[in-house]
Amino acid sequence: MRLYPFILLLLPHFVGAQTNINGVVNSYHKVTEVVTTKACVRVDNTAGLVINDLVMIIQMKGAAVNISNTGLFGSITAMNNAGNYELGTICSIRGDSVFLFKEIFQSYTVSDKVQLVKIPQYNSAVVTDTLKALAWDSATGKGGVLALSVNDDLILSAPVCANNCGYKGGDYQSSTGTCFNFLPADKYFYNSTILSPQDGATKGESVASMAIAYTGGKGAVANGGGGGNNHNNGGGGGSNVVAGGLGGGNSSAAGCTLANAGKGGYALSNASGSKIFMGGGGGAGHANSGVLSTAGGRGGGIIFIQANSVYSNGFKIMSNGQTGGNAIGDGAGGGGAGGTIILNVNNYSDALNTEAVGGNGGIENDDNTSQRCYGEGGGGSGGAVYYKTGTVVGTIDIAGGKNGNRTNSLNCGPLIFGSDGLNGTMIANYNVVQGPNISTNCGFILPTELVYFTVQAVNNSAMIEWKTGEANEVLQFVIERKKENEWWDGLAYKTPGVDVFQFTHQDKNLSSGIYFYRLKIISSNNRVKYSNTTKIKIEDERKPVFFPNPASNAITIIYSFEKGSRLQIFDASAKLLKSKTFLLKQSSFTQDVSFLKKGIYFLVVNNQNKLMLIQ
Repeated sequence: MRLYPFILLLLPHFVGAQTNINGVVNSYHKVTEVVTTKACVRVDNTAGLVINDLVMIIQMKGAAVNISNTGLFGSITAMNNAGNYELGTICSIRGDSVFLFKEIFQSYTVSDKVQLVKIPQYNSAVVTDTLKALAWDSATGKGGVLALSVNDDLILSAPVCANNCGYKGGDYQSSTGTCFNFLPADKYFYNSTILSPQDGATKGESVASMAIAYTGGKGAVANGGGGGNNHNNGGGGGSNVVAGGLGGGNSSAAGCTLANAGKGGYALSNASGSKIFMGGGGGAGHANSGVLSTAGGRGGGIIFIQANSVYSNGFKIMSNGQTGGNAIGDGAGGGGAGGTIILNVNNYSDALNTEAVGGNGGIENDDNTSQRCYGEGGGGSGGAVYYKTGTVVGTIDIAGGKNGNRTNSLNCGPLIFGSDGLNGTMIANYNVVQGPNISTNCGFILPTELVYFTVQAVNNSAMIEWKTGEANEVLQFVIERKKENEWWDGLAYKTPGVDVFQFTHQDKNLSSGIYFYRLKIISSNNRVKYSNTTKIKIEDERKPVFFPNPASNAITIIYSFEKGSRLQIFDASAKLLKSKTFLLKQSSFTQDVSFLKKGIYFLVVNNQNKLMLIQ
């Protein structure tokens, strides 16, 4: 007997596969090869991946930049495949090769850190503690993305957060105190690992990979902020699809007095939303005292949410940049840029607050040292929010981070301030990127040409139809069906006849729920091929409707109550609070709910559940 894992649910069985989620729910797989002609990606490991998994392919690096030691350093000369992404569904896994149902739509360069991210799928999910992205790690080429798909309701009882999960800020390094006003460190790039002295602090990480010779100095690189130059200049803010802020300059009246602050990250081209990015890291401030870390802030990560409805319950979805490191008598770090949030959501049941805010620049404390006045960090830019519907109920905050403050300054020269990061961008009516065409590969040798396979929900039945080309090699067709979190079962068997190319089957008397169907094709030499998997939803024809929602005093339920019908109210911990059995037939009922506290509840009518908000 085969055993399968199960999920322990907080709510009772009738809630219909409601899953409690928190922490990191994605798995990340480094892509080693993309075979576009076969809709195939090879990965470093396939652990945890199975057929029908929803996945995202995304390229994290690869932009080309100007490397001249001029004011143009780090400006983008070509985006190449950086930021390309798409969704896909796994149809087959063979060794290290993952085959997708649909053709690969975008282009990818695996040497520029392409990853395959598994997107968990739920019927309905409750976020019980902070849902997180794994922080991006350039060494492994993994992380930075939080993605999930919910067929029905996503209920927040905690935040969804990719704050500080994007590109790294420039590292804190301590330089020797050597500096020269007559031979200044005024170039746009330096080797950041040379510390005697460090002429240019470390730049923030970005979509462009840089050789070590270019890793320090005031020039921004793509969406990473520039590092402050020697002596004690502030780092620039990171960017996303808009620019980051300039770091503050050395404003001293004595000693090392030259202003060469880090530049803010450059704006990236998102190709009308077909490219998505993590927030760029802020540049580090130049430091020699070592009193405080002056590192740049990390950028925000990428969040992708696909759901029918979202109940925020006052909790946020966030991908904010990190504040730059503060300094005492050194240059402060630039803020990280806000990340990217995609809301592929049909309905918002209450006001959802979404944030992709840039991190503020670090604060410079001059410690009342007369005439020694150094640079604060620049603000990171706001991020990007893309949403499916024309409007979102709630607020979207994509503000740029503020330039860091200067404190305890005394007898300075002319003050050379940095700047805020720019506010981010939004795209409404956004379409998620995925290939439009079915792949003919799926990792199998095809015993016959499958022209199409379709399943449609009609009342409480599934109408299944498929058509083949020449089917002489086919021994049998098997229609397989499964419900969510269950295993595949053989539903019906069809043996092809001579010159018969079109087939139909009706799966009758289905209860409400989500069903998956696929066609198993067995050839005469016992080779097996599977069709694409199709998902349908069967609705109960007598589905209860109630209003208002949210409610405070009473609700009216519209439903064909029969004798013996039962109405129940449960709280989020599955505690039964109210139960009523009907003794007579009636078409509506008004229920008092004034005894309930503010929060999330479940209204259950004859084992059909509805989420109810009390406010």
